[in-house]
Amino acid sequence: RGRRRREKHVRHSSLGLLVPELIEVAHRVYVARNSLVSGLSQLARAIPGLRCELCNEVHIVYVG
Repeated sequence: RGRRRREKHVRHSSLGLLVPELIEVAHRVYVARNSLVSGLSQLARAIPGLRCELCNEVHIVYVG
């Protein structure tokens, strides 16, 4: 198994899919995405959102 994974990684990197200059950018994007999802989750718990039965929209209010 480990050998297949290494061969696959070598095959992908030989295609140029791994760009060393973008590794740090990818890490920052990953952290920013996690931060955004966490913030949205907290916001969703603090502000009620109701799905409208008539128009299938989500209303951010206490009464739909």
